[in-house]
Amino acid sequence: MVSNIPTFAWLYVWIFAMGIAVELWRERRGQFSFPRSTATVVAVCGIILALMQSRNSQLELGGMALGPMIVGKHLSYVSVLTFKGKYVATIVSLILFLGGVFFAPTVPIVRVRMSMVIAVQGLLIGLIQASSVLTLLLISASMLLVFMSSVEAHSRSLQEDERGVLRAVVFRRYHSVALACITVSILLRLSEQTGLLPVSHALELTDLIMLGLSSAIMAGLFPFHSWVVPFLGAPRSTVFLPLLCIEMGMVLFLRLYSPLITQYSHHSSLFVWIPAVGLMYAAVLFFGERRLKRIPGYLYLSHISLMSLSAIGFGHMGVTVSLLDGVNVLIAILGLMGVCALLTSRFGVRGVLAPSGLGALFPELAVCYLVCVLSLVGFPGTLGFINEEVMLGQGLEHQGLLVALIAIALTLNGFSSFRLFARIFYGQPFQGRDPETAILTRERIIIFVILALIVLNGLAPSFLVRALSDLGA
Repeated sequence: MVSNIPTFAWLYVWIFAMGIAVELWRERRGQFSFPRSTATVVAVCGIILALMQSRNSQLELGGMALGPMIVGKHLSYVSVLTFKGKYVATIVSLILFLGGVFFAPTVPIVRVRMSMVIAVQGLLIGLIQASSVLTLLLISASMLLVFMSSVEAHSRSLQEDERGVLRAVVFRRYHSVALACITVSILLRLSEQTGLLPVSHALELTDLIMLGLSSAIMAGLFPFHSWVVPFLGAPRSTVFLPLLCIEMGMVLFLRLYSPLITQYSHHSSLFVWIPAVGLMYAAVLFFGERRLKRIPGYLYLSHISLMSLSAIGFGHMGVTVSLLDGVNVLIAILGLMGVCALLTSRFGVRGVLAPSGLGALFPELAVCYLVCVLSLVGFPGTLGFINEEVMLGQGLEHQGLLVALIAIALTLNGFSSFRLFARIFYGQPFQGRDPETAILTRERIIIFVILALIVLNGLAPSFLVRALSDLGA
């Protein structure tokens, strides 16, 4: 491993610790307006540090042994991210964080504790770069506790909103199970390291089940998906909580679930057909959807199932495609949730239910929505097209029936997306144009960045392929 990694790790800790300290000081002074400057500096410094670290690293495997009970005497894995790929993923995560900062209104509907947001973003960076499973699990447990506490606090303020309380209850139940699984795995690994328990096949199998179940729940894979659409579709004026949550699920999918399921998928056809059912299920539900706020959730469910199918059914190339699709999903979902957040901050819940005529009111949002959904349905010229072209090409050689299901699901998603685009952005505006609601410069900047990332990486995806997959090493 490169010798300067500890120095960079301490620099990350210092950057985020300083950001947390500044925001705690602001919060103690009772400043209620959204603090944008500190978070922006933290994100930019983190991106610069990741670029420096990536330049000083070699393209080598991350070295995260995923064998059960740490020792891995009977099983051997490595992280699907390369050493350099971790820092590319760090940059992507910090760009998403910066996007959330720019999308947030000056006076959010609900007060945001930016000290906590910066702390969780720092934990997410640690989750990306963790070099051992035990570290990965400890960070995951910490993040889960924060998420569950935040959702619980939010539900207490929604006593008259029965749907809001139900969303919180469903989220808490699923993630309580995930936390319990992570805790069991941590205890097994600590017991093995301290010699309290001998390594046995039964304990290894238990550890595998705990890792797979917890990562599947947090990624929102079918049939553990029920929390995803209500949670992502809740009207919010900021995107931090849902975005950090799905980023965490995506990282655990790529660093735990994908290697595990690739190793064991040959034992049962259920590993293939469960995500196939999930893909069709999400596409059928999305087909009948009319509410803008639920679009990101359904498209996320479709793609996390697609990523699982790719990793299971299409070999090493499928793992590469799932990595690319993960980046595409996060960037496009940021764009869609950003559109919902901007409308929520201006019009409340009416802005994200079934609006019309938004193209005349906010043409920038129309372009952002269109490019993001085009990428998520695999339109040529976008990053999503590269993923699905490779997937379908590889699938023709291995799984013809799966290719047919994927093609049907993508077709349904494409039709639903264009139908909703016409319904939401054309027609008579649902509210007259008010100069006070115009898109601000900072919001235009982040919209442009999102569109540029989707289109430029769609036209020239070779850098992401080399950096994010072990095939590029």
